[in-house]
Amino acid sequence: MSDRRSIAFTWQEPDDPSGQLTMYSLIVNASTVFTSTNTSVDSYTVSALSPATTYQATVEACTAAGCTVSSPTLTRTLEDAPEGLAAPQLTAESEVSIAVVWQVPSQPNGVITSYDVLLNDSKIAAVDGNATLRYVIGGLRPDTVYSVRVRAYTLPGSVLSPPQFTATLEHVPTGIAAPLLNVTSATSAQLQWTPPGTPNGDIVQYDVERDGIRQLLNLSSDVLEFVDTGLQPFTFYVFAVVACTMRGCSTGNESRVQTFEAAPQGVQPALLQTLNSTAIQATWPSPTSPNGVVTFAVYLYGAQLVAGVPTLRSILSSTTATSPLVINSLLPFQNYSCVVAASTAAGSSNSSSSNTVRTGEAAPQGAATPSVDAINSTYLLISWMKPLLANGVITGYQLSVVRANTADIPLLLTFPGNVQSATVDGLIPFTAYQLRLSALNSQGRADSTAITQITAEDAPSGVPRPVITNVTSSSFIISWSSPSSPNGNILRYAVVLMGPGGLQSLTVAAAARQVVVSDGSSVTLEPAVTYGVFLDACTIAGCGRSGDVVVTIMEAAPEGVEAPTVTFANSSSLEFTWKVPTTPNGVITGYTVGVRVSSSAQLITSLSFAGAVADRRGLVTVGLVPATSYTLQLAASTAAGTTLSSLVTAVTTDGTPTGISAPLLVAVDSSTINVTWAVPSNPNGLIRNYTLLRDSKQVFVSANPGFYADTGLEPFTEYSYAVVVCSVYACGTSADSKETTGEAAPSGLAPPVVMAINSSYVTITWTEPNVTNGLIQSYRLLRFTATGCCLDADLSSCQLASVLQSCLASQTVVVASSLLLSAVDSDMNLQPYTVYAYQVFASTNGGITSSSLAIVLTQQAAPHGVRVPSVARVAARFITIQWLAPTAANGIITKYDVLRNSSVVTSSASTGDFNDTGLLPATTYAYSVSVCTAAGCSSSQTTLVVTLESAPAAVLPPSLMATSATNVSVRWLSPAQPNGVISGYEIYVDNLTTPTAIARPPQTSAIVSGLEAFTSYSIYLAACTTAGCTRSVAAKVTTLEA
Repeated sequence: MSDRRSIAFTWQEPDDPSGQLTMYSLIVNASTVFTSTNTSVDSYTVSALSPATTYQATVEACTAAGCTVSSPTLTRTLEDAPEGLAAPQLTAESEVSIAVVWQVPSQPNGVITSYDVLLNDSKIAAVDGNATLRYVIGGLRPDTVYSVRVRAYTLPGSVLSPPQFTATLEHVPTGIAAPLLNVTSATSAQLQWTPPGTPNGDIVQYDVERDGIRQLLNLSSDVLEFVDTGLQPFTFYVFAVVACTMRGCSTGNESRVQTFEAAPQGVQPALLQTLNSTAIQATWPSPTSPNGVVTFAVYLYGAQLVAGVPTLRSILSSTTATSPLVINSLLPFQNYSCVVAASTAAGSSNSSSSNTVRTGEAAPQGAATPSVDAINSTYLLISWMKPLLANGVITGYQLSVVRANTADIPLLLTFPGNVQSATVDGLIPFTAYQLRLSALNSQGRADSTAITQITAEDAPSGVPRPVITNVTSSSFIISWSSPSSPNGNILRYAVVLMGPGGLQSLTVAAAARQVVVSDGSSVTLEPAVTYGVFLDACTIAGCGRSGDVVVTIMEAAPEGVEAPTVTFANSSSLEFTWKVPTTPNGVITGYTVGVRVSSSAQLITSLSFAGAVADRRGLVTVGLVPATSYTLQLAASTAAGTTLSSLVTAVTTDGTPTGISAPLLVAVDSSTINVTWAVPSNPNGLIRNYTLLRDSKQVFVSANPGFYADTGLEPFTEYSYAVVVCSVYACGTSADSKETTGEAAPSGLAPPVVMAINSSYVTITWTEPNVTNGLIQSYRLLRFTATGCCLDADLSSCQLASVLQSCLASQTVVVASSLLLSAVDSDMNLQPYTVYAYQVFASTNGGITSSSLAIVLTQQAAPHGVRVPSVARVAARFITIQWLAPTAANGIITKYDVLRNSSVVTSSASTGDFNDTGLLPATTYAYSVSVCTAAGCSSSQTTLVVTLESAPAAVLPPSLMATSATNVSVRWLSPAQPNGVISGYEIYVDNLTTPTAIARPPQTSAIVSGLEAFTSYSIYLAACTTAGCTRSVAAKVTTLEA
């Protein structure tokens, strides 16, 4: 979040801290502005920033292992009101306008959105902030002094410039009356006028303006009439008189007059437009030179219906207007010519040139009936003749094709006007179609009478797939429905089978819709065989085929199932293989092998296998015992049944002992473990001995099961035990058992390693004891603060316990409990430049051990509590500043910097005072003090001091203008260096010591009167503050003659 002078930054803990966070640092524009060892702090506000400025910020997060900087964030402060807007520059551009030019404020403090221009302190215009910084004020009075100021805006506020003054220029003549006009002929007129009512100076010349264009006659000031010739007949003219002074010219009021008529010139031909097939419209423009009120005669030549008979004739129409003339009863699609004649009261002219027009089209008449030239089942070749009466340009033909005696939507085929035959394809075989032809032009159509034509037969289409039901091992029933498009008369059907022996066909009568297909009825069917079946439907033109369906003949139980073959036997397993039945009679769905004890026929286990198994091999491992006879039998199955094989016998061999339990272990103390073991659950023969193994090494042998005490072991050490049991045939080994001896107190704990990271933050690292003698349950870290000693550069004296104990002031638990075997921790919020001692404790379930002390000195920090400087003395051009030491040095102070307006003016190694000279009068200065140690600097708040006033400087001479023989107008600008608040202005004439005139701000002009006529004077301007006055150099002026 940001405002105009500050930004509030917030951050979050890293997603993966990779350790204990020890510190955050906020870095703005590559400078660290905030550091905190309190990692719960997640925000900080940076103040004293510039408005409308972009700042880049990153956050640095640190652990004992190092620091990581975040990706940068760009933040911008809010805008503020602008500052430092100078007075505008003024230029009198004319007698009624002033050009205003200004500069951007020295401190915009944001985006300048707009400017206001103020005339005599009243707003007259707003200028966009991105526009050119110039504005012209118009509509002013001539020779008048105006005050202009500019106000600049940002979104939060505005600033107003000082005023600037200037005067407009003199004016041109006004009050020029309209001239008196007298028409003398069709091409000339006389003008007479009087002098301007307000000449605004000496008239130096006259001119005449005709229809807004000056004639550049340069008539002398004593000429008050003029005859204008070469005018156009019967034309209105607007005349005005132009009067000029040395300052310029102006045009007076206008008079309007019309010249006499003449015969027209430039008669234009008529513009002809076709309205429809029997009417046209004629319009014509005025002659290029009408020269009066024109009367027109229009002549049209061509054919016209007279009593229903086409007749060639001319048509005459007389009118004074150029309005459209409509002529009816003409023939369609015919050419006509037209001429126009014109006359005025003063005479007539030659006729215009001739123009030609054609009447519009009409719908054709007498469309010819189409004829069929060729035909097959889906195709017709059609031809036709042109219509009897085209009545225009035939643009195309449209052929309508639709099935006869149906409500189908007709198929409309369109062809160009130069085509007279077409092919119609995609028709339905053996179907009657109705055909009709239409002839088209732009105005309509003519339809022929309809004809009917039947297409030829074709092979059927849309033959449906047959349906198969009642499938047995030697027959099935097939059913079907009629084709959706028979395309003629159906003559027969054929059922076709596709099987291992090739194609087989069964012919069926056309009326049949079902037939039984059985083995031996013209076809041969085999059990468990899949056939593809389709149906043929036939007309005289050919046959159509249905889609395929599939039928599978029913299965039977398999035959020729042989007994399995035993390929391997040991004490606990039998391996066997088998063969596929010689006659499967279908798809073998599965195999089952049953295993029984030979002496009792008891079923021991049953193994099942998928019918499609590739590796026909099995292994019996469940329920078998050594030295025993077993029988095996194979069962093979299809979906129709199961067949058993004959029996086969196999015998298992002798085996090793099994069921050996892992030994039972009990840790008695840190050096003894008791071991016990039992007889195996399956000896599988005579047990010869028991061997006890510790970590895979023999420690004890016995002929009987029992107990053994294993002594002399290492504390808190894991041991693994197993029992090996041997019979006469082989040996078996138990699973391992594990046990750990008891714990003891740790030993060899080194002191922690302490590192000062900054002035308030240290990291503490310690390692596991050399001998842990158990699981470290926790660590405990204590901090001691040393006061009054150990602040020398060499901390070796602090390592002596007698010296250190004398200055340990307090004890603080930094880490109460930690389960880390080696740890890195941090201690924050410490005092800068202070000695601390740290001690670590390690504990197991067997006891606690402590380390010796470790000493650390925190780093220096920037001073805290820097005091605001005080002011001892103030004058117009110097200030005396004093400063004191900060409340907390936080290290060794290296220097004091005294800053004026954020710039260093003096530096010192100690407190004191400073005499700041060379200042400007009546000016506000901001003073602060920056105090530094080796770790950084801190600044005080700012003290504002205003220097005393002095007399103004850089007073410009006044601007003078003699207004009469005894008066002089005096204008002036404010001093460039007022050195305070201007209290008044004094005007001195020549060497007089007493002012002739006195003015108070904001007045910037005065009249000096009582002077001698046509006399030269030196006039001075004095500007004053409370501290004194300063006089300008002299300006000279000469009064007017009397």
